[in-house]
Amino acid sequence: MIGKMLPSINKYAFIHQLLIQLVPLPRKPTVSEILKAYSTTDKANRPSRPGSAEADIFEEVISGIKLYFDRCLGNILLYRFERQQYVDVRRSSEGKEMSDIYGAEHLLRLFGIVPYRPCTHLRSVIARFDCTYEHGSTEHPDIKRSH
Repeated sequence: MIGKMLPSINKYAFIHQLLIQLVPLPRKPTVSEILKAYSTTDKANRPSRPGSAEADIFEEVISGIKLYFDRCLGNILLYRFERQQYVDVRRSSEGKEMSDIYGAEHLLRLFGIVPYRPCTHLRSVIARFDCTYEHGSTEHPDIKRSH
């Protein structure tokens, strides 16, 4: 019985080691670049009048996602083993927002914790973003979900 379990324990240890590797920073593209590219793509696909309520709300939601990312990265989005890297990056990048350093891996963690119920407009923006991410974008074709 133990002999049969040993290979799976080794597999678990190997997979666990892969999972605890730090993401090299700064990332390319950054969260800011991803959100900007998404905003540009969405504007091209959904022509609305500049200054319209819909366009203003969309820009506010994108700005809010970026702000929320910057504010909650250190407290909510990082795994325990990533926190020292975060502290080091904050020290070495004074004056720079974390959305200009971190990338898609951490942005997707944010989308996993966003409270969906009260924010129907935010939910639709994230759904459109997820669809764009699923198929890749024109500016960043290398960022797409791997299956």
